[in-house]
Amino acid sequence: MAQDNEWTLTVSQNAMLAALSVNQEADVEAGQILAALSKAGICYGIRETAIEQALAQRNKPLTVAKGTPLIPGTADSLTFHLPESLLSEEIAFTIRKDMHRSAEIPFVKAGEKLVTRIPGNPGVAGKDIFGKPLKPPVFPQIQLRAMSGTALSEDGQTILATISGRPHLRREGNIFRLQVMPTFIHKGDLTIEAGHLSFQGDITITGCVLENVSVLASGSVDVLGNVIEARIKAGQTIQIRGNAIACHLSAGAALPVSAEISPIIAEIILELASFFDVLEQLDKRGQLSVLPFPTIAAQLLSIKFPRYAELLRQLNELLREQTNTAEKNATVAEALMLAESLQPQSWADREQLQDAVSRALELRNKLDKAALQLGDIYLSYALNSTISATGKIMIRGQGCIHSTLEAGQEAHIQGKLRGGTVRAKTIYVKEAGSEAGAVTTLQASGKGWIDVDKAYENTVFIVGKGVLKISETVGKSRFVIDKEGYAALLNRH
Repeated sequence: MAQDNEWTLTVSQNAMLAALSVNQEADVEAGQILAALSKAGICYGIRETAIEQALAQRNKPLTVAKGTPLIPGTADSLTFHLPESLLSEEIAFTIRKDMHRSAEIPFVKAGEKLVTRIPGNPGVAGKDIFGKPLKPPVFPQIQLRAMSGTALSEDGQTILATISGRPHLRREGNIFRLQVMPTFIHKGDLTIEAGHLSFQGDITITGCVLENVSVLASGSVDVLGNVIEARIKAGQTIQIRGNAIACHLSAGAALPVSAEISPIIAEIILELASFFDVLEQLDKRGQLSVLPFPTIAAQLLSIKFPRYAELLRQLNELLREQTNTAEKNATVAEALMLAESLQPQSWADREQLQDAVSRALELRNKLDKAALQLGDIYLSYALNSTISATGKIMIRGQGCIHSTLEAGQEAHIQGKLRGGTVRAKTIYVKEAGSEAGAVTTLQASGKGWIDVDKAYENTVFIVGKGVLKISETVGKSRFVIDKEGYAALLNRH
């Protein structure tokens, strides 16, 4: 509040209003009041008519300056065209009228909408009476990513299925990645009589996976029963509703060949980009039509781009080494077809050459995505098993006995962990070790941690290079590397 012998000026706490009251006997003019407002720093929203009114109606506070309030915006929102719960990596179970469990496996047809982003409103900026801008809060924008089997609509706001199959949603902060994978459903138990199962997509097995059987999927594998003395390998998620006994599970392991093929293809694309520039120069000079295009292309590449032939040789040699590996057949077959189309003698004209380059770009993008693909594993109980996932491992039931677990991200064991080893960036175990002193090893990355609700003697904690083997039972604790770089076991109570 600013006060003069002739008037009183009051400014609101949020600097959005200024009220003026002129004393009854004051000898003052509007210009003096305007000068006083300016001296006080008030420069926006001044109402001169209100000043005249305050001079006419003495001892009555009137608003002589008023700011413009900001209008808050709204955040982006999503409309899911089928329940969001069905887009997760887990199978949703329901209870039928006869009280039996029923597994609901989501399925969409090509052309169906999966999710639509409703853009938010950025809001409108305001300004206080001192001229200070008032900016509305900024909301993080939701980003949609159309992965395999999906596409963005023309306006970029809706993801649609381009194939029929099972939809998957993976959320990373405000990024929503949607894909649709074709699904193969095997009804009943999968036994050695039925043979090994391999599918370029998702696999759902409504029974158990039994002894000496292997299951291989480029997508996810869902088993509604137990897995006993079998192998399952999935490019994405593995979910076992029953128990895993004496089996091998691997999820999200990218094709090792991808890391070797992709850089070679990238170099080939760069070589051909420079080759196109040379062809354009020859075309301008009228020299491109002197000889058949394959002949000119082969001669130019051998003279000016000798590296190209060497890259093709490396690609073919690498592919030949992989041809007999069943799990890589689809990728290798596509790469072999590409290698043939990259031979100069296969180019009748520049259009065919351009088509080969486009296919190379498409395959490289596919290989790069495969190399970054994460896979999770969900199960209730594991015994004498080897389990690895590039994403996370979640054991939600009784626990894990004498098994080896390795996760690229998180390992979460809701029950008991008896013996064996768990490796992950971060680890949570409800109860580690046993009263009998079974050696149980928990190993996290240097920047990670290990949480336990209870751990028995002979439990070994490893975080980075820090190692601690406890000699007595501990309660809720967290094992970390402290600021000084030493191993520390902290109480979580």
